[in-house]
Amino acid sequence: MHRIIPTLFLVCLTALACDPLETRPVEIRNLTVVSDTVNLLTARIRFEAEGGGEVYLVVEPDPVEGSLHSWREPVVHKRRPENRIHFDILGLEENMRYSYRVMDRLGDNEPVAEGHFTTAPLQDWMRAFLPEVTAPLNFDGLILLNRHTHLPSAFYVFDTDGNLVLARASEARISVSRYTPRGTIITMLNDEPGTVGSNRLLETTLAGDTIVHFRYGERGFNRHMRHDVIMTEDHQFLAITESERDGVMVDGLMQLDRSGNLVWQWDTGDDHPTNVTPYIQPWGNSVHISENGHFLVSFRRISEVWKIHKDTRQVLWRLGREGTIPLYGEDAFLLQHTASFVGPNRLMMFDNGQDRSRDIFRYDEYRPWSRIAFYDLNEQRTQVVNTEFFNLDEDYFAWANGSVWEIEDTYLVGSSFSGHVLQLDRDGSIIGKMKFGDRFYRAELIEDFLRK
Repeated sequence: MHRIIPTLFLVCLTALACDPLETRPVEIRNLTVVSDTVNLLTARIRFEAEGGGEVYLVVEPDPVEGSLHSWREPVVHKRRPENRIHFDILGLEENMRYSYRVMDRLGDNEPVAEGHFTTAPLQDWMRAFLPEVTAPLNFDGLILLNRHTHLPSAFYVFDTDGNLVLARASEARISVSRYTPRGTIITMLNDEPGTVGSNRLLETTLAGDTIVHFRYGERGFNRHMRHDVIMTEDHQFLAITESERDGVMVDGLMQLDRSGNLVWQWDTGDDHPTNVTPYIQPWGNSVHISENGHFLVSFRRISEVWKIHKDTRQVLWRLGREGTIPLYGEDAFLLQHTASFVGPNRLMMFDNGQDRSRDIFRYDEYRPWSRIAFYDLNEQRTQVVNTEFFNLDEDYFAWANGSVWEIEDTYLVGSSFSGHVLQLDRDGSIIGKMKFGDRFYRAELIEDFLRK
């Protein structure tokens, strides 16, 4: 028999021991509750507090008469910016009324503040994106992906059973969304008509509070961002960029500090000549930091992956048919995405393949299926010593976009254009599958913040 389970959260904040108010119950001022139509399945409770009591939050769904539904337990994250107490409530249900009580351990078991809030329902266009699950995925973590081809735009977070646990809608196009080591979300957005690159960069909490907001043209943000951005070890922002050089568009990298100042930037013009005909823009689509701190960048239109020195920005090698580490015959990849190291010398990528009915860039080759490609490298000798491939059925062909992430002994695959998220075992067999209502950019494995 299903029943509603009240959820108790003990998120405590203790005043300094020397505070003479420590024996008084806490006093709360300027309390606000936010549950809106932009940050879905979340709520935020904010207030100022004075006194020595430990403060915790009780949140539970209001009973629904006759319902047999078993509600997901919310999770509360606590922050304390600028002498205010912030409770971020995650994992809520849509269109649900909740009760909350702010409690003080020095009090008499009566709430020092209480009230209700109601979460917004999903809009129809968001509901249409939800997946059909053929076989649940099986790993510890969540899946982050974003719908970027239509407006309004959104990013979504799903659990391995296909349940939506977080979403954010946007009137601007969300071209990229990434989860960070800080437990935050970075999004690249475009709200400039007639441009392809992203002119805004946001870092937000999971519940939707803005931490960082950079705009193109301000401080060091002097190039449009494209296709990928990651957070560095010191919590700065490293993005792929696009800019003009010698009358053509080149790709590059740009690092901004947390104030938006330019730390350094680089572009492909010196290593991919701009004075040749025809000139092909490299089209960077993913950046990865290797174990030794160097940058691994995937360039889709020239079907190459470059390793770039972290300090000098010199190109250490180029993997591809015409690269300094050459590939031959069926070993060569086409129009790839999400190149990353999954071992000291083992490189993995989503190898898109190519369909003659689509844009042909450098190689007039017909391979209308995608695959997961692995390359074991001898970097000192600039050679590939072994290759391995998992061919995907034509139903999962993604001529653009796509992703792959290693999860212990399995792989999370985003076959973006077909709208599929797959889990493969070590032999490349499909052991989990979801089919979404539209294509997406990539499917990223992130930590399960509902279990923290």
